[in-house]
Amino acid sequence: MIAQPTAIAMHSPLRQPFDAWQMQNNDSNNSSLSDSRATVAPVCRIQPADVAIACRKTIEELEALAKAPDRLFKPRVRRLVKGKWREIDPPTRLGKATLVHLHRFLQQVCPPGKIVHGGALKRSCFTSASLHCGRSLVVTRDIFRCYPSITQSMIFGALIARGFRSDTAALLADLLVIRGCVPQGSPASGSALNILLFEFDKQLRETCETNSWRASRTYDDIVVSSMNLADRPAIERFLNDSIARVGLEFSHRKAKRRGVQVLRGHDGKRTEIHSLVTSRAGGVKIGAKHHQEAIAIATRYQNCCKALSASSLLAAAKLRQQAVGWKHYSGQARFGPYRNVKQLIESGDRIASRRLNALGIAEGPRPWFALDGGHNEPRRLMSAWNRKNKTQSMSA
Repeated sequence: MIAQPTAIAMHSPLRQPFDAWQMQNNDSNNSSLSDSRATVAPVCRIQPADVAIACRKTIEELEALAKAPDRLFKPRVRRLVKGKWREIDPPTRLGKATLVHLHRFLQQVCPPGKIVHGGALKRSCFTSASLHCGRSLVVTRDIFRCYPSITQSMIFGALIARGFRSDTAALLADLLVIRGCVPQGSPASGSALNILLFEFDKQLRETCETNSWRASRTYDDIVVSSMNLADRPAIERFLNDSIARVGLEFSHRKAKRRGVQVLRGHDGKRTEIHSLVTSRAGGVKIGAKHHQEAIAIATRYQNCCKALSASSLLAAAKLRQQAVGWKHYSGQARFGPYRNVKQLIESGDRIASRRLNALGIAEGPRPWFALDGGHNEPRRLMSAWNRKNKTQSMSA
């Protein structure tokens, strides 16, 4: 038997994290839990005060923030992202902290469906692409102007459909929709999209199970694959109609350019999802462009360490951050340059450390490239290096 969730403990302290609040409710239930969904209080019992507790705010503070978007977000800017100009709403420090807590809260009370790999715990574009490895037919659809097309009324209606109270849904809609749309750059934007597309995801999963298809959605990218090429018209028709029913539109340009892919052996092409090659049934492979870029960044870091100077310490540390990012990215794939990038980074670290030791410049408790938590170790070492050079020049 699945135990019934208990009511929300309204006596919880103001700053109490939602995890602890949830644990209190679970401890008060003596029945055994056989389903993870039973550990979350039903959304119909969640009140605005509970949202405030999860966001580490009083209800008055949270309502004031919801009515003052300029306190949550900086002015909107246009940025070039992957060759396309996008309107970005950068969060303020206060907004980022508040919306991160809200995102975690919504992930617990409104967990996304099984096919969702964006804005979901322990899922990513790699887990999405791995589902379609070795599939003969891959059909993709990208929602056109996804976040700018989502209005406050759409989010409010989706929250009501999920079972939220009207006052709670109104508060959440005010926090999730800013300046007339879901902001790109908000930590909670993924949760907003997952809430809106919950019924779409459910219907897509059921249809795919019936037809032996595989489906995944990573934010606004939807992928359906099949081993039967004859399923192409049915998949395309289903995706186009389902997206239209939500009130959104798919990108016709992307659908025409890369909307349907057929695996090599049928027409000589390979399949690629989220810039990841999925032609091999054994796993995901990093695309050639990203493979070359990862190696190039790591090689630049190694070369920078070979010619290390006081003025280039900070640049080398920032270049190392990029190389480490590519290492983590490629490490998620079954086939990629992870080992090569790792070796280049480690080689650069050894070269830089030997250079500093030879000059008699001691590293602190943190490594020379530490640039986290407001700490700037390269700048400290650069000052020490410059002082040493000045002392040597004066003595000469």
